[in-house]
Amino acid sequence: MPPDTDKSGVYACIVRACGEFLNKFFIFAVGLEIFFKMYYNIDTVGGNEPPWCKSFLEDTTLIQIIYGGKGSGKTKRIVEEANTLAKEAKGVVVYLDRTNHRMHDLDTSIRLVDASHYGLTTQSQVLAFVKGMLAANYDIELVFIDGLTRLLDCNISQLQEFYDGIDALSNEFGIKFVITASGTREELPEFISRYVKD
Repeated sequence: MPPDTDKSGVYACIVRACGEFLNKFFIFAVGLEIFFKMYYNIDTVGGNEPPWCKSFLEDTTLIQIIYGGKGSGKTKRIVEEANTLAKEAKGVVVYLDRTNHRMHDLDTSIRLVDASHYGLTTQSQVLAFVKGMLAANYDIELVFIDGLTRLLDCNISQLQEFYDGIDALSNEFGIKFVITASGTREELPEFISRYVKD
C-alpha cells in the first residue's frame, strides 16, 4: 500500500504540473493574439492576414527590378512603389536618385538622396556609398535606386559589378532593393533578368 500511495502522489503532482503549464500556455497564446491584433491590426482567426503580412512571409526576394524602355514610366512606377511600401515599412526608406527632382513626389517619410552631390562616377563608388549608408544606419529597411545608367553614363550591360555588389549587400544586411533598369525584358542581361519575376 505505501508504494501505491507514493505512486498516486507522484501522478497527482505530474497532472497538477501539466495543468498549470497548459493554463499558462493558454494565457500566453491569448495574450500573443491580442498583441498582434492591437499592434499589427491582424485578424488571427481564419487566416485573414493583411497583404503586407503575406508578402513579408512569402516574398523572400530582396532585389526587385522595374524595367522598361525609355519613356515607359519606370520612374513613375518606382515612386509609386516607394510611397506604397513606405506606409508599411517599420524602418527607414531611402530613395537614391541622380537628382532631387522627385522631392515633391515622394512621401515625406522617405529619405531622398541626391547622388550627384557626392561625386559618384563609378559602380564601386556607388556600392561603397550604399554600404556606408547601411553600416551607419541599421534602421534602413528599403533602398530604391533610380537613374543609375544616367548617373554613371553607361549601358545596363556594363553594370554587372554593381548588381553583384548589391546582391552581396542585400544578403549581408537583409535589405530589400528596388532598382530601375532601362530596357525590355529581352534586352536585360542575365545578371539583371534573374531578379525579374514575370
